[in-house]
Amino acid sequence: DSRRNGKLCLPMLKLHAIVEEVNQIPLNIGNASTKMNRMFSQADEWMKKHYQLVKRCGVECSYAPACVESASDNSPKALKMSELSSAVADADSNVSVDLDVVTTMKELLERAQIWIRQANAVVPKKDSRKKGKQEKHSIKEISDLIDESTTIVVDITDELERLKLEQSTTLSWRLQAQQTLRQLVTAFNNFRKERSDVCSIAAESNSSTSETLPTTSTAGPTAVANNIISVSMTTRNIN
Repeated sequence: DSRRNGKLCLPMLKLHAIVEEVNQIPLNIGNASTKMNRMFSQADEWMKKHYQLVKRCGVECSYAPACVESASDNSPKALKMSELSSAVADADSNVSVDLDVVTTMKELLERAQIWIRQANAVVPKKDSRKKGKQEKHSIKEISDLIDESTTIVVDITDELERLKLEQSTTLSWRLQAQQTLRQLVTAFNNFRKERSDVCSIAAESNSSTSETLPTTSTAGPTAVANNIISVSMTTRNIN
């Protein structure tokens, strides 16, 4: 048998079987028998007190203590952290063996505590937001916490609602930012095209103007003289 924190780790069903076997021994085995019966009595008392809680946690347990009624409520109230913490503390204080169901409940309690601590760090309560500078967290952290919430057995309604609201707000902002960025890119491309068209028109206009200038003001002195001589000669021939 293994030990955890100085306690013997046993399934409740196995502990019950050991005690039954010890009690069937015809000889008086003294303190060993007394000790085993005391250990079983403590564990059985704890199971009677917290059996319904064990079931609500979804912990498998093949041992059912006597005189414990089955839960009749099909939709039990959400499990509170304080209930789970109290049951684990009760086992630590009053049961001299480490039952397997208690070990599982401790793991569930620790997982819930870690999850709630991380959730509060990502989306603090309103009162906590005012204190100090907030750390920045990624959308993946929020999504991972939401996905992991299905494994948490205690009531985390408030924390989960804050996470989902933060996720919705962040995704909405991201979509809006992407849309705005696309609009800016489109507007810039249109501006660049319009500017390019204006430059092309201006270039064509300058080219057309430059082609007509040599027949007027751009003609040099030699060209003008030749034109005068040609006209003079033509006139003389006609006369």
